[in-house]
Order: sequence, then C-alpha cells, then structure tokens
Amino acid sequence: KLRSSQLIQGWDLTFKKTTDGSYVVGATFARYESQFYLLDFYRKRVGIVDTMKAVKQMSDRWPRCRQILVEEKANGSAILELLKKKVSGMIPVLPNASKDERLVAVAPFFEARNVYLPDMSVHTKDIVEELTAFPAAPNDDIVDCFSMILDRFSGLKGKRHLEAMAKARMW
Repeated sequence: KLRSSQLIQGWDLTFKKTTDGSYVVGATFARYESQFYLLDFYRKRVGIVDTMKAVKQMSDRWPRCRQILVEEKANGSAILELLKKKVSGMIPVLPNASKDERLVAVAPFFEARNVYLPDMSVHTKDIVEELTAFPAAPNDDIVDCFSMILDRFSGLKGKRHLEAMAKARMW
C-alpha cells in the first residue's frame, strides 16, 4: 500500500521554546485511495535548533515524501531559509482562512472515518483530545498541522494542480 500512496509532511512551528506555550508539531501522512494514514508524528516545545533537527530527521525517514509543508508564520520563514539546501520539497504555506474554517474544511474526512491514527502511539491520546476539544483546547498546534496537510491532499486537483505544476517548472 505505502508504495502506491502519496505522502505529505507538514509543520506548525513556534517562535521560541517555552514551558507552557505552543508546540512544534510535525506529521507525515500517506494517502491511499480515499484513506489518510498518520505515519509519523512530532510534538515538543523546542527552539529553532531542535526544530531544524526534527524537520531534517523526519524528512530523512520519509525520502519518498516530496511535499513538506511549512506554515510560513512564527519560525517558518527562518526554517525554510536555513534548511533549503538540506531538505528538498519544502513548501511555504500561508493559512488561507481562520483556524476554525480550516478544520471545518477537512472535518468530513474525520467524520467519514477516512483518517487513521496509530493505535499504539503514545501521541494518539493527545491528538484525539486536541482535535475533539478544539477550539477550547489549551493548544491548537495539532489542529493547524493536520488541517494544513489534509487540505493539501484535497486541494491539488484540476486547475490548482496544473497551476502548481506550472509554477514549479518556472523555478
């Protein structure tokens, strides 16, 4: 299954390491037919150096992943600049709607039970708690990361796909 699937990795970053603020969240999903599988997950409160290591390590674990989405907020621009010669396929993403609207746009995937989380992962409980408690959850970094990736899976069709391909050829 994995060989014929499409992979997308995404990163929601922070400005700096804190003891009680936002997390750096990274995830790699595979799409096989109409199903989305969480393959890899990272969630820690870290600074820019450890964020760079995490992005590089996850990209090394998934060499078939050609799209690494980085939210171009917080440390996103710096990470893109610092890693552009070490990690290929990094794509800056600016949110195109509010957090609520972005989650609502991909909620049907969850409702239709098309999103699969690993049963035995130590992170699965945190993931489910944040997604189900949003917007009242203390953090929303997982929401941002997952909605960015799932939106990308669903959005590159037809004209948008051709436009993205044309843009890539111009570089």
